[in-house]
Amino acid sequence: QRSLVCSGDRKPIEVGTDAPHVAIAELKSGDYFGETALVFNIDRTCSIRTAEKCLFLTVHKTDFENYLKICPIEESLKRVIKQRMVSKLSSLGIPFLNGIPE
Repeated sequence: QRSLVCSGDRKPIEVGTDAPHVAIAELKSGDYFGETALVFNIDRTCSIRTAEKCLFLTVHKTDFENYLKICPIEESLKRVIKQRMVSKLSSLGIPFLNGIPE
């Protein structure tokens, strides 16, 4: 499932790895998460932790695939996924990751 944050931006919504929890993003209303699993047909890569009650809109894989048939956004989603990954990896300060092209 892909989710859209419909409300809940007064406090950070952290997206991170399961254990130990490491925040990799803070989301606000209108942001989305879960696109990596849908686009690449893999298990989810992160979990989400909220600081307050939030409302999420979820999109199931079948509905997402049908949407892609009428609105071809897959390539732009792949670019967003790559930018997020590169940005996070670059921020880790690991010398061999420096210089990864965004």
